[in-house]
Amino acid sequence: MRERRIEFIGDSHTVGYGNLSPRRECSESEVWATTDNTRAYGPLLAARYGADYRVNAISGRGVVRNYDGMDVATLPQAYPFALFDGRTPVADDGWRPQVVVIAPGTNDFSTPLRAGERWKDRAALHADYERGYVAFVQALRTRYPHARIVLWSTDLFDGEIRSEVERVLVRLQQAGETRTSFIPVGGLEMGAAMRTRRSGTTGGSPMRCPHTSTRCPPPGTTERAHGRVPDQRAVVIQREPSRHGRRRRNSTRYTPAAHASPAAQPPSTSDG
Repeated sequence: MRERRIEFIGDSHTVGYGNLSPRRECSESEVWATTDNTRAYGPLLAARYGADYRVNAISGRGVVRNYDGMDVATLPQAYPFALFDGRTPVADDGWRPQVVVIAPGTNDFSTPLRAGERWKDRAALHADYERGYVAFVQALRTRYPHARIVLWSTDLFDGEIRSEVERVLVRLQQAGETRTSFIPVGGLEMGAAMRTRRSGTTGGSPMRCPHTSTRCPPPGTTERAHGRVPDQRAVVIQREPSRHGRRRRNSTRYTPAAHASPAAQPPSTSDG
């Protein structure tokens, strides 16, 4: 294990969803084929500083609310587990990063609240997000008592995410947290796909895709888009990635959601 170690936690930005695609319009299979976590910002940053790294990232998941209100475990709920079954905890193998970069939030705020969700309005969602994010950072602090924790945020959605993360930082500092930093990132684009929901409210309204490099899959794949089939969790990534994604210490492994068929798993595009 190298002296420098960084852990990255986040959503599709951290996964690298569709990051090798040459265009925004992609089919579902093209999204799988063009997603390469080793080319996402985390692995590239780790390479820049000669660091070992791990990535825990799941497309479509948020801190308290998933994309479009999707009813599956949120990122903090899924984080302690090695698999999506919520029963297999991550083993403590002595991994202790000096820096932990956290970059959630896009999925909490990228879509309007739908009828039946537990927040009565946006203000209630903001308050819950702040509480949930603070609790998540505090849990990470217990796990990694000496790490510098970096809160990474985009300025998307009229600065809503950035504003909320800034409030989270203030609350952490008020609670006594001293080794946490905030890095806002500007200039990212969101691919906006126009399609019609199968069910739910606002039937013909456009839906924003929560990913940077591609537009959403075409109509007819509604239930499999946005963190269903593209639910990719890249875990235990250190140094040399495996060409075939085998389970081994220095490998990139994608773990699709339990309901995704084996045929839907993305091919490894790693070099190693």
